[in-house]
Amino acid sequence: MKKLIKNSFKLKFREALQLFVLTFIVFTVLVSAIGSTFEGYYGFYYDNIEYKECSLSKITNDISRTNLFRFFSVYTGFNSGYGFFAPNVASDFVFVFKIYDHENKLIQIQQGVPFNSKESEVRFGTIGTMYLEKLNDKEHKNYDEKYNKYLDITIDEITQYVKNTYAEKGKVECSIFLYDYPDIFNFKAGDREKLYLIKKSSL
Repeated sequence: MKKLIKNSFKLKFREALQLFVLTFIVFTVLVSAIGSTFEGYYGFYYDNIEYKECSLSKITNDISRTNLFRFFSVYTGFNSGYGFFAPNVASDFVFVFKIYDHENKLIQIQQGVPFNSKESEVRFGTIGTMYLEKLNDKEHKNYDEKYNKYLDITIDEITQYVKNTYAEKGKVECSIFLYDYPDIFNFKAGDREKLYLIKKSSL
């Protein structure tokens, strides 16, 4: 009888422990998801603007700062959001190339850079992060002349790469555009996405 009671207690304890672990994992994922959602929302719509944080965002931030939560979420990767499972792809930058012949006649307009593998295309998509960081700093106070030259060299190298893929050695113009999407209120008012010229190169 005592052995039966002891085995029953062990079984209940094991089930309770499993339920606790499962609940804690689900709770961690939920808090991380809610926190990253608010972080993305405030970062997109209130960049460099003062805002009043909602109560749910404050609660999730307070929980995520606790030592136990930080330890568990960091070592399990739950604090990484979708970035743990996917590459860090930059915003919707568009590279447009205008190819001219030796007589300066436009022969082709090409969007994007031709690569031999899908992996190269995905990795190339992250190059726009450099220009996005410069664009976010509206007054460009944090970027010296050397960094500006670095960005110029980068786009020149891309332009030269595309130029080398054509037997007709004329001129190639590269323009980097960025999609600007309206917020939900302007979208309801009829506004749609727009393309803004970020940088241009001609070789």
